[in-house]
Amino acid sequence: MEKETSNKLGFLSILIIIFVIAKLFRLIRWSWLLVFAPTLIGIGLWILIMLVAIVIAAVSGE
Repeated sequence: MEKETSNKLGFLSILIIIFVIAKLFRLIRWSWLLVFAPTLIGIGLWILIMLVAIVIAAVSGE
């Protein structure tokens, strides 16, 4: 059996592509930090979820 993989772009990926293209064509005058904010927000949420999971595991392991 072959394993199926998905090559779909997520909402944040599409949003970042749109922001980068708009920045490169000077349609927006945002800083690069704002252009990549969706990525930073996604990474921040992932870190927060991992920290909560670690705390829950530590508390339940007492």
